[in-house]
Amino acid sequence: MHELGFSECPKCYVFKGDREHNPKTVCEQLNLPHSTDSLNKGSQAALERFLVPVSECEFALNSILDDLQCDPWPVESGTRAARCVGSALNVAVSLLEAANGGNAGNVKRGSRIITLMGGPITYGPGMIVSQDLKELIRSHMDIQN
Repeated sequence: MHELGFSECPKCYVFKGDREHNPKTVCEQLNLPHSTDSLNKGSQAALERFLVPVSECEFALNSILDDLQCDPWPVESGTRAARCVGSALNVAVSLLEAANGGNAGNVKRGSRIITLMGGPITYGPGMIVSQDLKELIRSHMDIQN
């Protein structure tokens, strides 16, 4: 999770990808007020570290994209890389719940979750295929046949 509201000193938070994170825990780890505190004025300032208009975070977002690198940990032969996108999306939705007073289904403002991924989810919640390459994932050719 990248802070976008203060581009002079960028921060990135990392969550463990093997489990779902509940919104209260995410708020505590990011030092954000939970939904019961959502009317507090200090909570808006805390949320603005992560939720900002695109026009205000363009430089920070471009910097993050320019600095992306390949994962330095090698992937064993015959296996897929570990991708825990389900857990990452869970953390992002928890942040939106905090911003909307604990009710993400009743969104009060437009929001975007940007997910950059290069393959199937292979680890944690939302896993669609194992890391073992022996297990095949359906392709467009399978669907056509």
